[in-house]
Amino acid sequence: MRTNILLLSIVSVGLSGTALAAPHFEGFEDPSWTQGGTNWNNFNSDIMRVSSGNAGITSATGNGHAIITNLGTVLDVFGNPSVGGAATYTQFGGYSSTFGAGWTTSLDIYLDADNWTDGQGFDYSSAANGSDGNHQRDFIFNVGMVGGELLVNGSNNSDISYNDYIITTANGGDYHTVIDSGWYTFEHVFNNVGGVLSVDLNLRDNLGTLLHSITRTSAADTIPGEVGGNRYGYFSYNNIDGLAIDNTSLSVVPAPGSVALLGFGGLVATRRRRA
Repeated sequence: MRTNILLLSIVSVGLSGTALAAPHFEGFEDPSWTQGGTNWNNFNSDIMRVSSGNAGITSATGNGHAIITNLGTVLDVFGNPSVGGAATYTQFGGYSSTFGAGWTTSLDIYLDADNWTDGQGFDYSSAANGSDGNHQRDFIFNVGMVGGELLVNGSNNSDISYNDYIITTANGGDYHTVIDSGWYTFEHVFNNVGGVLSVDLNLRDNLGTLLHSITRTSAADTIPGEVGGNRYGYFSYNNIDGLAIDNTSLSVVPAPGSVALLGFGGLVATRRRRA
């Protein structure tokens, strides 16, 4: 798939994966937080921590969140300049080459249905590694303003630029319309269904209520033959300067009898949910 090849060539750091994913959480609460390492990284744009209330946005939880700013310009898949193309990414604490019992990634993103205009949006991917430790496939939320409405859909493709065709037609046009501005959780659930990778792309409101779900799967993604563990969370494009994000997490489905790991995953879930 052209998108998977392009995203792999862009995010080429940290190729060696750990055997099994470990839980990860970043809530941007540390006032001295800076990008780098296996956490969030600057990439053709900057990510920076801000205090709650910055630009009128209260953090999803706690006293801080992050914004994506200083957007760079790259060429999209058609060779056209794309502002905000190939933006910031996280490695969720490190890549993994083993599927285990599955995992879930989530990220809170502030959606402004009142002030964004047609042509503004982003593609956000949470990707799977192959069992060889290399990139396997992207699972992408395609988000954008179309005809004065803020729409959320999901696919395995990104043009590294705004594309209202994907937003409105992917999954047979099964998109969600966001009415209210605020924090929303973009959740990817990586499951083993009959020996094949199946990923649920779930959109939740600020109370955790499921608003919309899309399932993406390919018969080629066999477990454990082809699919390994987690890879990046990545904005393949974002043309909204100052896009606010919060509460990055990766929780691992524990193997049977793994009480300690379940407890840690439960702690992550508790920290990121609102009252």
